Formats: sequence, structure tokens, C-alpha cells
Amino acid sequence: MHRLVLIACGAAIAVALQGADPDARPVDFVFNNGPEVNSLDPHVISWKHDIRVANGLFEGLMAFRILPPEPGESQGQLAVGPGVAERFEVSPDGRTYSFHLRPDARWSNGEPVTARDFAWSWQRVLTPATGADYASLLFVIQGGRAYYEALAAGRSPSLDALGIETPDERTVVVTLEAPTAYFLELTAFATFFPVYRPLLERFTVEGTVGPNGVGRYDGGWMRPGVLVSNGPFVLQSHRFKRDLVMVRNAHYWDADNVWLRQVTALAISDQNAALHAYETGQCDWLDSVPASVARALLERPAERRGEDFHRVMAFGTYFYRFNCQPTADGRANPFADPRVRRAFSLAVDRVDVARVTGVQPPVAGSLVPPGLVVYNTAGEPFEYVPPPPEEPNVAEARRLLAEAGYADGADLGPVRLMFNTGYGHELIAQRLAAIWRQTLGADVVLVPKDPNAFGEALKQKTHKEWHLGRGSWFGDYRDPSTFLDMLMTASGNNDSSYSNPEYDRLVAAAAATDDQARRMELFRQAETLGIVQEAALLPLYFYAEHSMIRPDIQGAWPNNMGYMVLKQVRRE
Repeated sequence: MHRLVLIACGAAIAVALQGADPDARPVDFVFNNGPEVNSLDPHVISWKHDIRVANGLFEGLMAFRILPPEPGESQGQLAVGPGVAERFEVSPDGRTYSFHLRPDARWSNGEPVTARDFAWSWQRVLTPATGADYASLLFVIQGGRAYYEALAAGRSPSLDALGIETPDERTVVVTLEAPTAYFLELTAFATFFPVYRPLLERFTVEGTVGPNGVGRYDGGWMRPGVLVSNGPFVLQSHRFKRDLVMVRNAHYWDADNVWLRQVTALAISDQNAALHAYETGQCDWLDSVPASVARALLERPAERRGEDFHRVMAFGTYFYRFNCQPTADGRANPFADPRVRRAFSLAVDRVDVARVTGVQPPVAGSLVPPGLVVYNTAGEPFEYVPPPPEEPNVAEARRLLAEAGYADGADLGPVRLMFNTGYGHELIAQRLAAIWRQTLGADVVLVPKDPNAFGEALKQKTHKEWHLGRGSWFGDYRDPSTFLDMLMTASGNNDSSYSNPEYDRLVAAAAATDDQARRMELFRQAETLGIVQEAALLPLYFYAEHSMIRPDIQGAWPNNMGYMVLKQVRRE
């Protein structure tokens, strides 16, 4: 198997945990998942903590595994291998994949997982009414984009033109628009998971069924005791903003190799409360440690009690997105003008902002992290070299702002800087606000939001809520497109509302060629246009992640894609 390095997870909880009896806990593994999950529907999720849970409940044709650290290294690497499909073949031209499903692949109700389950599920992702943020990932499939756009325009697309065939119950044949070296990784990603059609159809919203039998569904199908899934675990209980419990799926094809009987995902957004849960034995794994603690452990390694603290340079970027919508509430939006966005970007000293984190992560001038190497179908490596960080240039920033008609911040109006609370985001927001007030004369208003309310506000894209919104992105597979697709006009993840036909053309051209050297150049041109010249986003730094894992936990090795594969987690 080809080895891959891939992806890409309240105070009341702390009080509840303090009173818990560790000896009475009916669990094998407890981890803190951060914010409350937004959804358990694998087709609509995009946040890391949602994907982490979905990976325990569902499984795709292929599946991710974490390889243990090499001797002398501290982090594992992600590999992709067979999941529901026990084997596959690829055509000589690299465009057609034939997946053969396991005869013992079962849903959690004991029913067989079939090829048609995958075909219908992928059609659902490609249905705009589903609201799949990652629908564009399926545009690599022949006819995928045309299918989606036809439905969006109110037309009925033909299934014959869609490159998904099911010649029998155990075979899925997928034809791609062009050879796509990372396609196997996509089939292991949540958007490509199957869902159980008979269950969803029980919850169909009346009058919503469209072409090919796909409709809108009431969220009741995701409740404990109702949800039917096909992964190593099934949903046992879910207490809002408290915890989510999964238990081993007895019908899972590889259940004998699933060590854990039960997994609890805590929903503790506050890092200090989460650390308290870890320190008092109520939690076995933290994906994020408070910066002050991480800094102390990095500066004084001799004070570490054991080998439970880990630092990993992650395949992710911390940034602020500009709201590029041209109008709102009947008035012009200053940030629709790329000169204003670029002025705000040039005014920022990224080194100064990164220093606020306390752990000095590498500053970012691009959305795509450096060091990314991709491979063609022959296994030849090609490195993507993103644009470098720009030095701050306050004089040029002021000139651009004046040129756009907002000299010294006049007439900008209140600039609403929105961020989700916790994880030190307040400190970054406060520093950015101070920089823009001092250098550009902007009246910056901080808009803190609860994590779940924050995600909803981003999707609304209204300037009444925000002009700049905190963002982060972790790669879902090893290719620049996992980052740069986000800014395409039609992307469900384009919360910036950025739109430039030339940017779309460059990214689409990269997707249409199998010449990797050419692809890397097209991506660099797109990133230079969208991130540097037109400043749709303000990259600040690349993630250095700090986690805590109990030494007796095996299989949850830190990796730069931020993945945890619950199937392989065990205790010594």
C-alpha cells in the first residue's frame, strides 16, 4: 500500500467532572473534543471536531490509519488503506477506479453496506439542497460539477453523465475528470462516507424529494438509538454541550480488532477547564493545551512529569477572513474593495501577532503551509512553494486606504472583528484591533461569539455581524487544492464571499491537468492573486499544536494532520 502523509479535529462540564468517581466510569477512553459538534451528518460537516466524531461512526471505501513514530521521531504519520472496500484497481490512464466491497461490510443494524449506498450518498452530496460545504470535492468525478450546477439551476441532471457506476451490489466504479493522485485519500474523508438511505427517507421533509430520490431530511435521523452507521462505533448517547458516547459496533466488519468498548467525547471549549479534566484523571487526551502551559513545558522540559506532552507542526493555518460581500443593509461594504483588504493586511506585523500566542508558531504569508510535497501517479515528488510572508508596510497600507477613499480610517464605520471564544482567540483579536486602530485609524469593534454561534454567523456572511472573522484550516488531504478550493466562488466553505473569475480559472485549470509541475505553478499563481494581491484572507501563522496524551494510550499518536483514528486506540 502506498504510504501517505495526510489529514487532515464549559465551566459546567468542569464542575460535573470534579464530582465524578474515576473508578465508577464505564468507559475505556475519554477525550476532549472541544466545542459541541455542529452535526453528525458526514455530508455537511467541515469542522475538525465534527470530523473526528464522524470518523468513529462511519467509514468510507478507504480508511485512514496512523503509523507509529519512526525511531527517534515524536509523531506518527497518516496512511490510507482499505476500508469498506477490501481491494481496488486503477485503470492505466489513472482515471477509473474499481472498488470491491467486503462481503461482511454491515450497517450497525446488520444490513449489508452496498455499492448503491455509496452511489446514492454521493448523489446526495452533489445535491445543493443538502448544503454540503465540501460538495466541490466530488467535482473530481466525471460530470460531478455539471450534475451539481444543473441542480442548482433547477434542471434535472442525467445520472448517465455522472462517473459513478454500480455494476453489482459489491462494486463501485468511479471515473474521474482527470487523473487525481489524492483520490484514494478523498474516499477516506467524511464527505465520501455512505449514509443509510432507508433511515433518512423515514425523516424526509415532506415535498422536498427531487431528482434521483434525494431530498431534505429532518435531523431526527441522527439521534441516539436511531442513527444507523457503518463505522467501528455506534452512537449511544449525546448530551448537548456535555458529552457524546460511542460504543463498539458489533456489526462492524473488523470489530474483533477494535480494542475500545466505549468512547466518550467531552465538549469542553475552555482550555483551562479541559486541562483540569485531564489533570484530575477525567480525560485521557487533549488536542490543545493552554498556551501558558505549553510555553512553560517547552521552556523547562525537565519539569515535565512524563511523556504525555507533545508538540507537532500541523498541516494547518490560522488566519482572518475578510467579508468580501459588496453590499449589506443598503450600504457599501469597504472590504469589498481589495485595496482596503490589502491595506489591513500590510499593516499587520505577523511576528508580533504570533508572539501573542506565547509559543511563537511560524508566521504565514500564505494559506497553504510550506513543505508540502505531492506525487504524480508514477510516485515522483513535486514540492509546492507558496508565496512568502510580506514585511509590514504601514506607509503603503495608509496610501491604499486613502486611495480607496478612507484616509485615516474616515468613513470606514465600525469595523466588526468577530471571533469564537476560547483557545486564546481573544488575545489575537485584541492585538489585531490595537494594530489597526493605531496604524490605520480604524474603529475596530470586537465581536466575541460562542463557538457554535460563531460558525452560524460566518455562514450568514452579513456585515451587520462581521467584517473580519477568525478562521483556521487544516488540510483534508495532501494537495494545495485542499486549501485553495476554499476561495472558489462556488465553494461551500467560501465564507469570505470572495469571487474572482481568474482565481476560479487558475484553480480549475490545476484540477484539469495531471502535469504536477504545471499544477503547482497554477496553484501558486492562484494563491498570489487571491491571498497576496487581493487579500481575501489574512494568514497569520501556521499551527504548532500542543497536546496531552496519557502514556498508557497507544494508537493516538500525534500527527501533522491532527487525526485520531479511534479504531486503533488502545490501552497498554
